[in-house]
Amino acid sequence: MIARLKLVEPCNENRQVEPTTPRRVPNADLRSREYLTPAEIEKLIKAAKDWIKAGGKAVAPWDEKGFKLPGGPVFSKAGMMMFPPGNAIYRRETFDNYPAARAIMSCVYEGLQLPIDAALRVESRYFTKILRSKEAAAMIRSLFLSMQELNKGARRPPNVPPTKVKRLAVIGAGFMGASVGYVSARAGIDVVLIDRDQESADKGKGHAKAVIDDLIKKGRAKESDRDAILGRITATADRSPDTAASAAAWATLQTLEVAWLCRFVAALITSLGPIIQPTRQPVIA
Repeated sequence: MIARLKLVEPCNENRQVEPTTPRRVPNADLRSREYLTPAEIEKLIKAAKDWIKAGGKAVAPWDEKGFKLPGGPVFSKAGMMMFPPGNAIYRRETFDNYPAARAIMSCVYEGLQLPIDAALRVESRYFTKILRSKEAAAMIRSLFLSMQELNKGARRPPNVPPTKVKRLAVIGAGFMGASVGYVSARAGIDVVLIDRDQESADKGKGHAKAVIDDLIKKGRAKESDRDAILGRITATADRSPDTAASAAAWATLQTLEVAWLCRFVAALITSLGPIIQPTRQPVIA
């Protein structure tokens, strides 16, 4: 924001500022074309004077003579305790598949060895490089644009009416089946976890409890959420068709008898035959 101002003598601390043409100063936001009035200009000048009187400095801490990095230089004992482990953690967590995370570490590592202006140029160049990368384009497309379209039903078949699942049977309460049951219960669906024995079924429900307990410890969920989610999950070894639901998900285990599975599926289809719509297919997990 630049204003053409005419200083009225004498130039002392209490000098007056008389704005000349244009009398209103354009704001930094050129799209809005808003302008500052003379009263607002006086208010800005007063705020600047108060900042100076309060000890404000125009020089940033890192520009002051004799400035030292709080954690020590890069090539120091403290620096060697940070950057090599940081590099190892980055590769462990990302498998070097996220160039943005690598660029951030490179900016810090290289920038701490340069003057601030040069370090900012290095940062801007890394940012430009990442912005033009194929990984950034893919993530923006998949995680932002495509996700918005999918949430609006962009790929939904036009002739298929919406189906609301009220009760879900998950055959096989292993890790995959238990996870399907957990996310379904969290979405408000009543879930029946079915396995070869009660112990295995209870173990699947215990997985959901462990997940929600971890979220509670991190402050991302409440105990009431845990009670509601676990209340929607029923663990059972009952193999009768009475456990059939409005949709079924298979998370087949190697230890689950194939013959029993075939009999259960046949009984399930027979039991639900009159009410199953042609488009209401089981979800294969």
